[in-house]
Amino acid sequence: MKCLVFLGLIFMASCSTTEPDYRAKEIETEMTEVGKVEDGRYGYNEKGEVIIQKEKDPGQDLMIAQRVNENLFLELERDAFDLDECIQQFSDPSLNGDGKYKRVKDYENLRPNYEKTREMGVDENGKLKIVEKQYLKKVMAETQTQQSNLRKALRFVQGELRKCKTDLKYRKKSLNK
Repeated sequence: MKCLVFLGLIFMASCSTTEPDYRAKEIETEMTEVGKVEDGRYGYNEKGEVIIQKEKDPGQDLMIAQRVNENLFLELERDAFDLDECIQQFSDPSLNGDGKYKRVKDYENLRPNYEKTREMGVDENGKLKIVEKQYLKKVMAETQTQQSNLRKALRFVQGELRKCKTDLKYRKKSLNK
């Protein structure tokens, strides 16, 4: 019986989920500065450890990451369109198309989109407003994950595009002889 109670407690503990903490935590930034590096400074912290410290504005950091993601998505969209066009040409019966390449999937689900809450109501001044809110920490994490996924998808599409264009070029040359 003790074993069952123990297993039950372990099971309950492993199944319980904790809400993420989106509050700002206090961080130690004090240090005795000795010098500067490219985008930061170095020196001694209160424990006497020699550290390099870079301080960034989270809003600016997020803005840059989101712009990078938008550019990566546009590049992915362009290259996926080019790959689709190459696949269509490669499948042309007049070029002895063999259907070697398959059509690319829709990458729309990788378009930058960040979870937010949206509320409509009256503010403290009596004005009707729509307010959207997001957790900065969560959006920053989503941005990094999205950037990784976009880079992987882009590498795949660009690799397939290079192969398809090369194969198409050689196929056209061999038929023109």
